[in-house]
Amino acid sequence: MDQDERIAEFRNSLPEDKREEFDSLPYEYKQTLIDPEAIKKLARESLNTAADMRRAPAKLPSFPAPYSLPGTFLDELDEHPVVTFIQIKKDFDKEFSAWVAGCCQYLGSFIELNSDNFYVNLTHCHLNRRNIEACAKLLYLSGVIQEDKHSMKYFTQLSSEITASFYPLDTSGIPAGTTDLNVLGKYLEQERQRQRPDRWFEDWKQVFTQELQEFVEKKEQAAASPPSAPQASADAKKPTAKKKPFGCFIVCLLLAVLIAVGAVFLY
Repeated sequence: MDQDERIAEFRNSLPEDKREEFDSLPYEYKQTLIDPEAIKKLARESLNTAADMRRAPAKLPSFPAPYSLPGTFLDELDEHPVVTFIQIKKDFDKEFSAWVAGCCQYLGSFIELNSDNFYVNLTHCHLNRRNIEACAKLLYLSGVIQEDKHSMKYFTQLSSEITASFYPLDTSGIPAGTTDLNVLGKYLEQERQRQRPDRWFEDWKQVFTQELQEFVEKKEQAAASPPSAPQASADAKKPTAKKKPFGCFIVCLLLAVLIAVGAVFLY
């Protein structure tokens, strides 16, 4: 009896409701269910595959990575995200918009090319961490301020890759021999709260939220208060008083009287 016949015999021995599930399994896994030696073979193949994946270089997109943004801009984006984003949109910086689009395209292509190798992450691409994080933050700003759903979708995907690549959760302290899923889940949640792998974004989000709130409050106050006209403009609108001819006549009359009185005394 060959291997296929053994698999068919094993399938027929299963209950009806389990056969469909068995049919969906890969051929290698079907072998392990009927042949103990197949389990060892599959384990060896898995180890060899993992070693090959670890040694394999990262696959890079066919087009170059975008240039690195200036450090001064990255600092402004971290410290004043709202003002920086509004200034970008105010200036209609097409070159900068092209950079964000190019960055998303490059990172998306890199992730897709290496999706079959879990040993490769964003640390292997030709774009540094601060620029990758800046791309994610700008996508978030566009998603919140401009209510762009596509930007928010890309941000969600990219932010999880950033956390896994640059801020992986350290699980070396898991107690040895722990197999209870509830215990493991509680431990991982405690470690997430302690290590804060999302701190690169959460801390920045607090800065953004506070600045956005201040910006909205100032805008509401400006809309509520009536506009005050400048003093110079108010003075310019006042009509200038015209000098009346009667005043000139009085002055001339007084001068004539003084001249006449002087002449009498001299005479």
